[in-house]
Amino acid sequence: MQLPESLQNAIEQECSAFSHEALRTASKQLTSLYQEKRASSVPFFQNAVARTAYLAVRMPATYAAIHRVLLECKRKMGVSPSSFLDLGAGPGTGSWAAAEVFPELDSLVLIEKSRPMAEIGQKFCREAETPFLQSATWLCQSLEDALPSSDLALLSYVIAELSPSQVESLMERLWEQASTIVILEPGTPEGYRRILKVRDWVLKRGGHLIAPCPHREACPMQAPDWCHFPARVERTRMHKFLKGATLGYEDEKFSYLAFGKDPIKTPLGRIVGPVKKGSGFVQFPLCTDGKLEKKSVSRKQETYRSARNSQWGDAWL
Repeated sequence: MQLPESLQNAIEQECSAFSHEALRTASKQLTSLYQEKRASSVPFFQNAVARTAYLAVRMPATYAAIHRVLLECKRKMGVSPSSFLDLGAGPGTGSWAAAEVFPELDSLVLIEKSRPMAEIGQKFCREAETPFLQSATWLCQSLEDALPSSDLALLSYVIAELSPSQVESLMERLWEQASTIVILEPGTPEGYRRILKVRDWVLKRGGHLIAPCPHREACPMQAPDWCHFPARVERTRMHKFLKGATLGYEDEKFSYLAFGKDPIKTPLGRIVGPVKKGSGFVQFPLCTDGKLEKKSVSRKQETYRSARNSQWGDAWL
């Protein structure tokens, strides 16, 4: 997975205003803040170098995760959305992914309370190649303010920054204003637990799960395991330098939930771990009907080709 060329060019242009060493220092500080779970409690993004480091090291990984989730939703939704709401949009990462996955979208509203980050996002959108992004409406406001209606709403790496009462209020208002809602959180045990709480809320409300869950039963994942998925993004030379990395790619781990008001046909199961491909067989952990099982498919079975082409996070049949 790579960023759209115009977006990558825009990020590189922002990076050119600072030295590589300044960006690398800010990148290390950003990594520490995320690891210590303090990113939302410090004025880190008030600093221009810090914001630019975020664009270079976090925007590509976030884009890859959102793109994969939206693509899975597109396969299952059965309808084409025309309006998109990006909540806690940051520089608009989710909206760029939505533009790629849903080219039929024609209306976009982004809500971001950080004015400096919103200004960067607006600049990037003006340089985009699609009218959907170019004509976007940006609202610099809190998520506690009134929300516009939309066919598809995205909350990407946001609810960790909200209190339980704020999450409850936001979900109530989103339920009234959006047809389909997608929520992503970091692929950590804490992120997974936050997703589980939203899942419980959705089921009590009578909502319908789109992905990743193939059932409405209690999640069968038990500690020390948790439900999360990977998205791979190719690293640019700048990205490798800022992260001090040697590999040419990065795997972003995330947990997510997509749900709506209308029922859909759910898959038999979801692959919830690495797929092992041997000589004449494929094995993977499968979540199905409220249970976890170790699925094994041999060359003699009709589903063998599907199994060989599957990866962690895919729906199964």
